[in-house]
Amino acid sequence: MFSPPDRQTLERLSGETGFIRDTLEKMYRLLAILAEISSTRDLEGKLALKGGTALQSLHLGFRRLSVDIDFNYIGSVEKPVMERDRVAMRTALARLLMQGGYEIESERPSHAEHTFILAFRNNAGNRDRLKVEINYLERLPVLETTEYRMRPPFDIPEEIGVRSYRPEELFGMKARALLARATPRDLFDVSLI
Repeated sequence: MFSPPDRQTLERLSGETGFIRDTLEKMYRLLAILAEISSTRDLEGKLALKGGTALQSLHLGFRRLSVDIDFNYIGSVEKPVMERDRVAMRTALARLLMQGGYEIESERPSHAEHTFILAFRNNAGNRDRLKVEINYLERLPVLETTEYRMRPPFDIPEEIGVRSYRPEELFGMKARALLARATPRDLFDVSLI
């Protein structure tokens, strides 16, 4: 897992991009987690990135930085297969996150989704959090998912392979989120579509 840059580099990038330093660090950390997930055998091909992170990183050019990772499980539409995969994926994801230096502060498993709240010490020495969420209800994409090569703009040393939805489906999901939640981030994302 690649590490976020030091505080001085983050401050320089903050000045160049206008993004808040701590939010930039969170984005680095999210991208490192995505890179690890995409190369972990027990998770490969079973998760599709969705939400603001997918839109901004794959289609809208990082106009807004996200502070969480949202996935849909797409490994199988069959419930028994999903339930079996869910156990193996939880174990693999927890191991990956702890090896990356994260404390799993809380887990919120439910029938519909599994949420990991991750705690870490940021470059400023403060305790901070990230969220990784997997939805298990929306297992069947409307359109085929695609393997994308993400090239982050902020001094990240490698491309990141990630499975996600086609732009049309992501746009539809974001419009649905705007209607359901009416948050400023959803309105901003929809305004860019």
